[in-house]
Amino acid sequence: APQNSPSFASRGRLVFDMASDGSSGKVLQHLTFSSQIDVALWSNLASQKLHSMRLSSDPVPLWGCYSPAPPPARGRDPSAAPPTPVARFCVERTALEEAFVAPEASSVAAPGTVTVVNTLEEFKETDKKAFLDAAGTRILADIESGAAVKDPSLLSRFAMLVFSDLKAYAHTYWLAFPALCPPSAPTLAAEPAPLASTLSPQQLEQLHSGYAALKGQLGGLGFFVIKLEGSLVKVLSLEAYDK
Repeated sequence: APQNSPSFASRGRLVFDMASDGSSGKVLQHLTFSSQIDVALWSNLASQKLHSMRLSSDPVPLWGCYSPAPPPARGRDPSAAPPTPVARFCVERTALEEAFVAPEASSVAAPGTVTVVNTLEEFKETDKKAFLDAAGTRILADIESGAAVKDPSLLSRFAMLVFSDLKAYAHTYWLAFPALCPPSAPTLAAEPAPLASTLSPQQLEQLHSGYAALKGQLGGLGFFVIKLEGSLVKVLSLEAYDK
């Protein structure tokens, strides 16, 4: 690709620390999303395809939500090291509603689009790389315009490609989670450490109450800034920090 062209990859969470000095040298790795589709969504989508979309293959708004989830415990050796948590991405039955609300307090809403094609051949022949790049370009545009600072949920944009065989009630889908690929891999500024070993009990309480207050103002909050000022812990929105 040309040097100035953005590149995109499938992502887990678009959160990283670009360290320049004192880097630990370890490249930051992301958890890959594990997707889950509410079965009831297909009925709602089929209804829209019949009555609204018809033969159109234009993308329409769709909501998703993501949250941490414990890994399955079945068959796990209790003496083994704790397994890595799962980054769960759900598309709920209400995902097509404009006034979507994430169903769980711990989940964060993510805006996206769904493109419903008319044949299985069209689904197979769709250029998945171009489909991913188109969604990623929208994230890049929101960063450059400043829209993502005001509404950080735009950093979690996703896209869904669907073919629905309405007669057989069979649905084939593909989810795209684009992430910007920086020119050099982001590295950790220091070794990860539990918050309990880094912050005092009072600071942890400040962190919890600060996040709760900010979430109450802005709704679902997947991106925020933690700022240490002496013994004081502040939780800021990206917009407040940018100012």
